[in-house]
Amino acid sequence: MDWDLTEKVLRNLAYIVAMVVGIINAKKALNDIKDRKEKKKEEDLEYRLNDETKKYPALWNYTNISNAEIIARMTCEYFIKDKNTYVVTATSVDPDGTAVIYIQKEEFANDPSDPIYSHIGFEVRELSETSSSIINSKDVWNYEEILPSLHSDIIYIQHDGMHMEFTLDSREIDEDRKCYIYYGNFTGESR
Repeated sequence: MDWDLTEKVLRNLAYIVAMVVGIINAKKALNDIKDRKEKKKEEDLEYRLNDETKKYPALWNYTNISNAEIIARMTCEYFIKDKNTYVVTATSVDPDGTAVIYIQKEEFANDPSDPIYSHIGFEVRELSETSSSIINSKDVWNYEEILPSLHSDIIYIQHDGMHMEFTLDSREIDEDRKCYIYYGNFTGESR
């Protein structure tokens, strides 16, 4: 028996086994990554009426909603749906991972002449005593574009060649118009 040939065959066989084990481990790792990505995509969000006597009934459920959209929605103090305005009273995450936004109905008049956006709208509005006016508006294609502004207490609006300081009053999602609104006022400061 040729021991050199047997040793070469065994070395090659060991190499092949190591490659197969490596491929199996790589496939498992890819499946784990895929499973995590799919779980990440399948977030749930629920709007509930903030009424303890009715045991906080669910009003609207959203499935397969992105984490960025959930964060954008949970950031807003107001929610408009079906021409009704609601104030957000609390947010939470249930043990099963469902994001929950608790709301109460408010009496606000919505302006039917406000623009409706084709994708996701983002407006900056200056408040006055009885109304608000659009200072800046744009269409955006993903929630990551608006999250930094939604989370900011101060943003800067380019006006007359300067960046004017604009301070937050409140934020709103108007689902009827597919729009997020940042309400506030100019401070008079600029950069």
